[in-house]
Amino acid sequence: MTSSRCSCDWSRTPSSSAANAAPRRTPKPDLAPIVRQLQRRNVPIQRRPEVSVPVLDAPFTADFAFQNGARNLVKAVGLSRDEDNALEEASDLGSKGLLFVKHPGPDGARSKLIVVAEIDDPQLRQRVDRLLSDHEVRLVEANELLSFAAEIEREAH
Repeated sequence: MTSSRCSCDWSRTPSSSAANAAPRRTPKPDLAPIVRQLQRRNVPIQRRPEVSVPVLDAPFTADFAFQNGARNLVKAVGLSRDEDNALEEASDLGSKGLLFVKHPGPDGARSKLIVVAEIDDPQLRQRVDRLLSDHEVRLVEANELLSFAAEIEREAH
């Protein structure tokens, strides 16, 4: 039996189209700068609160939370660039958000979900926003983070 050796020169492999394609997911927005800003200004926020999704009893960790009559759970997400997958992911977030709204916690407090995302495609952004809105979940675009931080600073207590 003869052993065959590969005489491949791996340094000269052609680049694949997949390697040059756009990333499959949008980047997850970095909330650390606004969290630090809110903390410096003594805005009452809770970092990385872990809660249970009502009915599902599934763990859910938000990036931070603040109170303004309801407990607002803020979660940054990177969504698929594929429209069908992005809508499925938004639907999952929406269903969890609706469960938070419909089922108050053991203390009777209501929670709301706020999703922070960066969606390049205007049509997809509109569809994701509508889907989330129909589930009583707010979408905040990554480019709106400064005004969102100012809103939290005004309203959080």
